[in-house]
Amino acid sequence: MKRIVYFSVLCLIVALSAQGEIAVFDFSEKSSLVEMGYDSSALDNLGYDAASQRETSYALLTFTAPPVTAEWTNTYLFHFPQFFALTLPTSEIVNLFLGPDYLFNFDKTLGDGKIKLTVPAGYEITRISAESVSEAYCNRILFIVNNPDSQESAFGAGTYTGYNIQEYIPEFSGVRKVVIGSSSNSNDVAFKRIMVEYIAPSNLKGDLNGDGEVGIADLTLIINDLLEEEEHDLRYDINNDLEVSMADLTMLINIMLSQE
Repeated sequence: MKRIVYFSVLCLIVALSAQGEIAVFDFSEKSSLVEMGYDSSALDNLGYDAASQRETSYALLTFTAPPVTAEWTNTYLFHFPQFFALTLPTSEIVNLFLGPDYLFNFDKTLGDGKIKLTVPAGYEITRISAESVSEAYCNRILFIVNNPDSQESAFGAGTYTGYNIQEYIPEFSGVRKVVIGSSSNSNDVAFKRIMVEYIAPSNLKGDLNGDGEVGIADLTLIINDLLEEEEHDLRYDINNDLEVSMADLTMLINIMLSQE
């Protein structure tokens, strides 16, 4: 089972062919779900009856894999025991029988289920990959991307990189918000995991002013920002913990010392 999960993640990473960094939201593994805020004992008690799961659904839940924040609405977790796969169409038996215990369902009965992915100013989402439970579910995936600075937006299906994996690459730059949901007015869509490729303000760690090097000018920028009493500029968040603090200053100094 573990090898299969690792292989699925590997396929997603290869599909992304990352030029930047990657954040993963895995809804198929209990340990990952607990990290996201789901109750461990509640997960153990999950059944496979959809009606009962809707009653215990999370109307809204947020989890951050710095610097990417995911916020989902009108969803519920679905628990598939191994024997349940035997009742499904032949084309889906292998996928579910070998697949995860948990699935993440966007339920049309609950409303407009969706997951919103955002990054702070200065960051940019360059690619999104969504792995569904089957090809049928994968056909319903809808991506909506937005650049909040220029107000550019676009939507549509992605490109298949596997029979149950769709990848979407924005056609314009500056995308900091992505919404994933179902393109159907009546049918649900279920996910195993979602991966987001993003780039930081500069590919060179600590290069805060974008001049291609890390030096005194960058040190001055972060010190001035730390002295400000108002909200700090997340472009100076070097360690990707979504805040600017002495930890970022220390990291910058260590980067400068390592260059000598």
